[in-house]
Amino acid sequence: MSHRSKGASAHTLGTRPRGVGVLSVHEWDAYRDPQQWSDPTECPDCHAVYLGGRWRWAVAPEEAVQHRCPACRRIHDHFPAGVVTLGGDWFSAHQSEVMALIHHHADRARQEHPMQRLMRTDAHGGEVTLETTDMHLAHGLGQAVQSAYKGDLSARYERGQTLMRVRWSRQS
Repeated sequence: MSHRSKGASAHTLGTRPRGVGVLSVHEWDAYRDPQQWSDPTECPDCHAVYLGGRWRWAVAPEEAVQHRCPACRRIHDHFPAGVVTLGGDWFSAHQSEVMALIHHHADRARQEHPMQRLMRTDAHGGEVTLETTDMHLAHGLGQAVQSAYKGDLSARYERGQTLMRVRWSRQS
């Protein structure tokens, strides 16, 4: 049985040298364009600017090319990179407090990293589900809630997938 990845030679599973054939997010995430963007590029939706090799919050020069950023593309396509589910009896009783922490953490992350945003929040059956534009934000939200309120935290990410699933719950 062989393992093939883009740009890597085939190796028998378990015998390939460490790091060979391991895909990075940039190789398999369709929302991370592999080419460099024109410098500068402005997102017409959120007005983030690609400058000096990364997206940032800045004023775009007049000559900036217009192209939707990866986060706005995910929002437009309704295709999250992270899903965080919060639940449990304790959560139901303290939902507004936990959600204030979530929004504070998400706002701070968005200020520092324009590609890390909350996409959608849905409350149903005593649980709240959050969708994010970035796997790291989903994981960070789970860790922030875990650090502040304890409870049970699990994060699941499958190699080759573009979705991080995080679940936090606390009973009593």
